[in-house]
Amino acid sequence: PLLDTPWRLLAIGDQTVTPGSGRPVPQLQLSRDLPVFSGSDGCNGIRGEYALADHDLSFTLGLITKMACPGSAELTGAFLERLQRTTTWGVTGDHLTLYDAEGTALMRFTARESG
Repeated sequence: PLLDTPWRLLAIGDQTVTPGSGRPVPQLQLSRDLPVFSGSDGCNGIRGEYALADHDLSFTLGLITKMACPGSAELTGAFLERLQRTTTWGVTGDHLTLYDAEGTALMRFTARESG
């Protein structure tokens, strides 16, 4: 359920993320064919590589577009910082949670429909 699923961010830590007017919510998708991911930080497109072994998961950021999105810096910064701190993951139902090395929930996502 982790790979090839489009994941939409629901919460960073205990803070719920709601879409702003005209602003997309961060999203993430890990490819099954190659160890690469793509998505959005809520403003810019992101791509990179991931390493997966059982429930261990880490991300290496690669390409990030450089669009200016007023009012999104705090969310995008927190999203990218927590993505890079991820060490493990868990899926329950249609929810993905990313955790740090101490087992603290960093971000929570929901599966979204493609398209």
